[in-house]
Amino acid sequence: DSLPQISALAIASGNGLLLKGGKEAAHSNAALHRVIGDAVEESSGGKVSREIIALVTSRGQVADMLNLDDVIDLVIPRGSNKLVSYIKTNTRIPVLGHADGVCHVY
Repeated sequence: DSLPQISALAIASGNGLLLKGGKEAAHSNAALHRVIGDAVEESSGGKVSREIIALVTSRGQVADMLNLDDVIDLVIPRGSNKLVSYIKTNTRIPVLGHADGVCHVY
């Protein structure tokens, strides 16, 4: 459920986005990525490419992404404490992480 919400925040703020959903929802993630890409292109009249939002599909791609500190400004991991800790430990990119539990800011 967070994939559309995070995408909307990125688009509204004028940012690109790399999305990584859970493996148990791979088909749903791909479908949502396709729909969001279509919406970006259609709503911009083709001025903004669907490639502004990419879908990361493997843990290896996550590791590669964490080395892109020259092009990625912020990582906002959503998932287990183990995932957040892994990301914080393995990148120089600023990480907006959380501890355990559901964390929201309104």
